Amino acid sequence: MPICAMNPGSNIPALLIIDDNFSSRMLVTEVLDDTGVHIVETEYGSEALELFTCHSGDIFLVLLDLCLPDYDGFDLLTKLRELDPKVPVVAFTAMTAGLVETRCRESGFDDIVYKPFDLMQFKEKVLSYLNK
Repeated sequence: MPICAMNPGSNIPALLIIDDNFSSRMLVTEVLDDTGVHIVETEYGSEALELFTCHSGDIFLVLLDLCLPDYDGFDLLTKLRELDPKVPVVAFTAMTAGLVETRCRESGFDDIVYKPFDLMQFKEKVLSYLNK
């Protein structure tokens, strides 16, 4: 099935999660299951660009891992910003704070979520973007 045939333009708020860790993607899906947020997910940056374009207008937030099999997260952020600079992009990383935090802020990420994360705080953070 073509990637864009996966329910684009549904007017349901969507979260795009780009992470090569299947467990992380499933945990996000479980945590947000009762919120009515549609989860769009991929492990590849190239696929994320296509999904981001297909679901344009529905995506209210992107969670972006910094290390992907086919993309550097900072490079992918630049491409996402070129497509739509208004959609918030949150770094989603297991890297330790410090230098990565400085680089994320300087690169234009809206926020950072460090893995592992507190489930309730994570859910509140995601929903805060939905309500903006």
